[in-house]
Amino acid sequence: FLSESIAYLFVLKFVDFSTLNTSKVISFYKLFVMCYNLTSVDMSNFITDSGSNFISMFCCCESLTSINILHFNFSNATALNYMFSGCSKLKSVDISTMKTNNIIEFYGVFGYCYSLESIKMPKSIIKVSNLNELLTSCKTLTSVDLSCIDNSNALSYRSMFSGCTNLSSIDISSFRIPTNAKPDLVFDIFDNNAPASIPSNSC
Repeated sequence: FLSESIAYLFVLKFVDFSTLNTSKVISFYKLFVMCYNLTSVDMSNFITDSGSNFISMFCCCESLTSINILHFNFSNATALNYMFSGCSKLKSVDISTMKTNNIIEFYGVFGYCYSLESIKMPKSIIKVSNLNELLTSCKTLTSVDLSCIDNSNALSYRSMFSGCTNLSSIDISSFRIPTNAKPDLVFDIFDNNAPASIPSNSC
């Protein structure tokens, strides 16, 4: 386990994990949480094949502007909740190589990433159980493609796009509202402030 091993080191600015063997690590829970001054982290040799828990891994890393996790293996992942939440200076996130057959917890992943301009979502379909606060307050984001998400198991969407004041285009063409979802679902998703462009076959 690496859970919380570096967490709360408020003055930490750089971490080099290039010689660390993480091949058997199961949990990366809150690994860097609240490392407010962390600007760079070398995870080029990170092996996440065994990892299932990535909850709040980079949560509240307020000085982090970029991160490369394209080599991460998420095949055993079951939880990514709040993984990047509160990374207020992060400008882009690329998880396009992510593949998993598990139903994963995905709520709050990008919430409060105020400077986020680009999100590259997985090319393969991912099944999620919860989408609460997924993009809350991503006020710089103008468009997002969520067509990779299979929401057939998700019953909660609270504040999914709340505070996304510049979001003008959303692709949720794969979304199907479950019959047992709560009646005010759509209002929860957009907090009564729907974007200008949503594919006609969405929802």
